[in-house]
Amino acid sequence: AVVSTQSTGDDVLKDIITVKKNRAGQRARQKQWEEKYGDKAKHLSKPETVKKSKSGKKPGKRKVEDAPSAQEIMKRLKAEEKKKQSEKSEHPSWLAKKTANITISSN
Repeated sequence: AVVSTQSTGDDVLKDIITVKKNRAGQRARQKQWEEKYGDKAKHLSKPETVKKSKSGKKPGKRKVEDAPSAQEIMKRLKAEEKKKQSEKSEHPSWLAKKTANITISSN
């Protein structure tokens, strides 16, 4: 069974010329939803209350008392810096080169 389709030049041009439209932005979509669903639109419904942790606080919040003081932070930073400096010893090949240069220059 041969199906014959007749396409005119205009149909082909329309197919070539039509450009796909980009997705509408968030605000534009919300406006469409308001027109379509009215007050029942999802973005208009009240958000549920923020879940609280067991202690009754909002998650991610700390009291000022719990935060370390600036002095404690500085002590930690200085200790880490000293540790890094002690770990940075010269490579044995560098030490050998320096000693070789010293012995050559002393002769």
